[in-house]
Amino acid sequence: MSGVTLKIIILLNKQVTKLKILRLIITLSIIVFLSQCADLMKIVQKGSIEKPDVRISKTKLTGLSFDQADLVFDIEIKNPNPISISLAGFDYDLLLNNNSFLKGDQNRQMEIKANDIATIQLPLSLLYENIYRTYQSLKNEDNITYSLKTGLSFDLPVLGTVRIPVSASGDIPTLKLPAISLQSIKLKRLTLTGAELDLAIGINNPNSWGLIINTLQYGLTINQAKWVDGHTAEKTNISGKNENTLHIPFTLNFLQIGASIYQEISSGRRLNYQFSGEVNLSSSLEMLGQFNLPFDLSGKIDLTQ
Repeated sequence: MSGVTLKIIILLNKQVTKLKILRLIITLSIIVFLSQCADLMKIVQKGSIEKPDVRISKTKLTGLSFDQADLVFDIEIKNPNPISISLAGFDYDLLLNNNSFLKGDQNRQMEIKANDIATIQLPLSLLYENIYRTYQSLKNEDNITYSLKTGLSFDLPVLGTVRIPVSASGDIPTLKLPAISLQSIKLKRLTLTGAELDLAIGINNPNSWGLIINTLQYGLTINQAKWVDGHTAEKTNISGKNENTLHIPFTLNFLQIGASIYQEISSGRRLNYQFSGEVNLSSSLEMLGQFNLPFDLSGKIDLTQ
């Protein structure tokens, strides 16, 4: 047998093998197709194609700050049919005060297997600035009530495209920044070489939930002269809708900062001040946690005794 003849035989064997594999693939595909058709025909004959069961199984607050609240809705889909079905997409409308606030459509496709359960997630972020701009009355509320209305569209055998509505409602807390103020500077004792004073700092909590003052870093400048720099680390609780006053004693040494300070204190004139720093706070809202609140205040203040 010549080498050419041997190569031809090998090539023919390979072609036969490929044809067998191709025939096997085609045969299996036909079997699967006929099986699915048979299942579908049984469903059609019984008239028992069912719409999927859809519900919002869970709503999670995944992020919270003074800028926005992040929500995630878990939407559960249960396919009661013995064949798979297809999700074509869904629409949603988030309402605040019974008025549409945030809406959209998502062309999210998914196959839900026969007699199976699948879950999709709808994340939404609510910017407080946009909420208060649209609904100014909510600035004074402790919570914002929302309602989510969504509809899932499915491509179902026999029934065609079907939209199934589902809804959920709940509340998210409103977040308002605490306010820092310089309440007073009180003269406790005055001598020719120095003065003992008390600095009263007000921290107002406009929220319904509590705050804890962890640390306070501050600096006070009077008539362009630095009077005091300091840092406190004593924890102080501030209940909701309440204001606490921190009293910080400090001493001025006229020999160090200048004798002109004595004249300013003893003159009784109003003082120009700049009060700046940063306070570290904790919230009773677990999601919010700790946050820093910088402040920079200026104006005129009387020195009281």
